[in-house]
Amino acid sequence: MKKSFKIGEYAIGGIIEVEKKRNVYVCRAKDYYTKETLLESHCNDLIELKSVLEEWSTPYYAETIINKLK
Repeated sequence: MKKSFKIGEYAIGGIIEVEKKRNVYVCRAKDYYTKETLLESHCNDLIELKSVLEEWSTPYYAETIINKLK
């Protein structure tokens, strides 16, 4: 399962992509125009993922992304 969220100026790069591989969440911050990966993080649970998302964007968007993954 892979989902992309075009957030724009409220996130690093503008696009947050989250992929779940075997109980590990792979989160990437991508450039809005080139789609190049700027940051990547591997998280073992949703709490860790939420922390990374809050660091890369805002608490509002972190919560929104977590809710769409459930």
